[in-house]
Order: sequence, then C-alpha cells, then structure tokens
Amino acid sequence: MALYKIKETIGKKFISHVKYIGNDDIDLDQIPSSNFKKGVLIKTTGYTLKNSFRLQVEGEAKANGGRKRIKRVIDFPAKTTMKKAIESAKHQYVDFVEEEKENLINGISSHITNNCDAFNENTIFEIAFDKYLKDKITKYKSNNRKIPTARIDGVETDFGSEIQFKDKHLTSLSDMPISKIKKKHLEDIMAHMVNKDGVPLATRTKRRVFETVRQVYSYIIDSTDVVIKNPASMKGIPKLRNSRDVKVPEKQSKELFKALHNYHHPIYATIFSFSLYGRRVDEILTLEWEYIDIENKTYTILAEHNKARIDMEYVLPDRIIEKLNKIGLQKKGYVFPAINDDGKMMNQGTLREHWLKLREAVGKFKLNKKIVESSEFKMHDIRHIIGGHLVNKGVSRDVIGVVLGHTQDGSENITARYAQVDYTTAHNAVEKMMKDFLD
Repeated sequence: MALYKIKETIGKKFISHVKYIGNDDIDLDQIPSSNFKKGVLIKTTGYTLKNSFRLQVEGEAKANGGRKRIKRVIDFPAKTTMKKAIESAKHQYVDFVEEEKENLINGISSHITNNCDAFNENTIFEIAFDKYLKDKITKYKSNNRKIPTARIDGVETDFGSEIQFKDKHLTSLSDMPISKIKKKHLEDIMAHMVNKDGVPLATRTKRRVFETVRQVYSYIIDSTDVVIKNPASMKGIPKLRNSRDVKVPEKQSKELFKALHNYHHPIYATIFSFSLYGRRVDEILTLEWEYIDIENKTYTILAEHNKARIDMEYVLPDRIIEKLNKIGLQKKGYVFPAINDDGKMMNQGTLREHWLKLREAVGKFKLNKKIVESSEFKMHDIRHIIGGHLVNKGVSRDVIGVVLGHTQDGSENITARYAQVDYTTAHNAVEKMMKDFLD
C-alpha cells in the first residue's frame, strides 16, 4: 500500500489533507499510468474507478488551547469518479475537524483515544502508534522536557518527524492487527524504500523502520498484559557501515583546533568548542539552558539527543563557560537558537557556512588510507582526531568511549561502561589534550 499526493486540477499546488491510497506499483488497472507523475496523481477528472478504492484525509484540529491530529480512511464504492470522491473527502474532512474541535472544547477524547485505552491482538497498528505517541508526549510533559516538533500541513506538531516517517513509510502496516505484523513485512518495506528517482534510501533511514516499530511494540508489551512478540528484532539486519579511518597530522590538528576555538564569532566559537570536547553536532544544537549547570560545572545531553539513549552528564570546561558568558547566560530555551526564531534550534545549514571557512586549516589528510583535500573533512571527524590522540596517549577504551559518548563497543553494555568510568576521569583525559593543542 502507498499514499499518493493529489494535484489540484488548476495550478501546481497539491490538494490539502487528501491523498489516494493505492499499491506500491500504482493501480494501473484502476487509473491510467499517464495520470501519475513521479508518484503524484496529477489528473483527477474524466474517469471512473471500476473497483472500490480509498482516500485518506489527515490534518489537525485546534481548539481550547489543545490540538488533535486527524487521520481517517474513507472507502468509496466501485464506479465512483475520482473527482466526486475527492470532493466528498474534502467535505468529510471539514466535518472531522469540527467534530474534534467540539471534543476539545468539551474535554472529550476522540474515538481513537478511547479505542487505545486497552490493547488486544486485533488492535491495529495505527491505533497502537497513536497511543504510543500520546503516552510519549505525556512522559515528556511530566518530566518538563521540551517536545520536538515538525511542521505538518503548515502546523507545528509534537513529534511531527515520527508521524511523517510513519505516514510516509509505514502505511502498509496502518490497518494490520498488531498480532499479524511480522518481520518479513518490515523487511519488505525496507526493500521498497527509494527516492523519487528510484534510488534506494540510505541504510540509516531504512533501519528507522525497525527502530520505530520496535518502540511501539515495546510500549505495548510494557503497558498491557497482551502476550505478543515484537517483530522488530534487529538481529540479522545489516549494521551501519559508516566508519571513516581519519588520520590528520598532529601539527594540522592543532591548527584546526586553534582556528575553531578562537573563531571571531562568539556563538559559533562556542559551538565549535563543544565539538572539540567530543560532542556531536546534533547534541550541541539541541542543548538547552536548563540542562547546563554553571555552578556545578556540568551539562547534560538528554537520552533523546544522543546515540547511547541514556542521559549523559559531562564536565563543563572553564573554556566553554567563558564563551557561554560572552553570548549571555539564560535560564531556558535553546543555547543555540535559530537566527529568526529563538523557539527553534539552529539549523545545521547555518552552522555549515562558518564551518566551511575553517576546515581548510586541516590541509591534506588521510581518509581510508588515501591522501585527500581538506574539503573531505567533516565536522564529525573532529571526534576521530580526539579518539586517535587519546589512543596514542594510552587512554583506555572505556574512558575514550565516555569522552565520545559511544553507544557500544563489541559486547560491552553502555550502562555498565558509564557506571565504571567517572565523567571527571573522562574530562581530565580530554582536557590534557586541549592544553596540549591550545595552550
């Protein structure tokens, strides 16, 4: 099953809130192939569908300070024209919105929420996902954590990125009972994940199918008495092969570190300084003031923003505290907000403009045993420099793992590693390197 956007009859815009539900290879027996273009239904008039078919409407209702995501599948009988079906779907969508608005005003949960209160083997995946996400939002709010959002149909939506991924790639699971979903269904989804040009998507994106489904089933298993097997076991799924063997001469490494640390712009110099202590770009840009403790000189990278999936506490170096004071200490919000909206984190594209100016300090270096130009050097490769230097200084693998926030190494358990290595020990190791490189 696949979702196809529908183009307006006049103009270049898509029809809002309505999509056609068809097969992955397009319903050629239902709709002429000439009516499709790059996965979009571009012609909606002048033909009748000989078999029954379905349209999906989705959007959001907002009222009384609350909001409710709407997603409904509408069945149409055989011999219905596409134009008539779309007009009907539009009208029904308006009715759905008004219904949910009234429910929000009166404090009534929608029928989807009511159906989610208990699971059984016949509960469909769409309902399970809805309940899982609602519970996740509740947990974030109870812990005063900022909920990540993404725009869906022009509206900022809680965990919108997860919803978009599910709506784009997991539609074939939507109406399936949770007891009927097997690993082969997930593997089939992965096998058909391609971009608009037919090129297979990155392995990391494909693996997200298993990661998403696994979280939903883990929630089902933990919150109910339903005996059900999680189909999203990662066993047998190819591991990510994104290793880069980066070797930069020490003299060039020192020049790069000094260029980053002494960058003229205080905000970007602070970002770069965090990276010099081993933090990933995403960890830095998602950092919020409430998780920085200036008094105790620590900061925390939350589980949802790091690969270890546990809250990670680090020493806040004096070098970084000095830079934070220059940009102005705050009590809440993103440490590095977007330029035009301090309610959002900075875009990586904004940071990239400054990074490109500085990476030339690396000069030529070895990448996977080949001599390459500085243009091949990525900001993430700073972590390779740190790891390589610490290895050469005889620092243990466990300490380096804590410095870099590695998830796993062989069969070691990440939680056990962090229990064994004090974060001040990890900080002292990288601080010695910083003094050698910068002082």
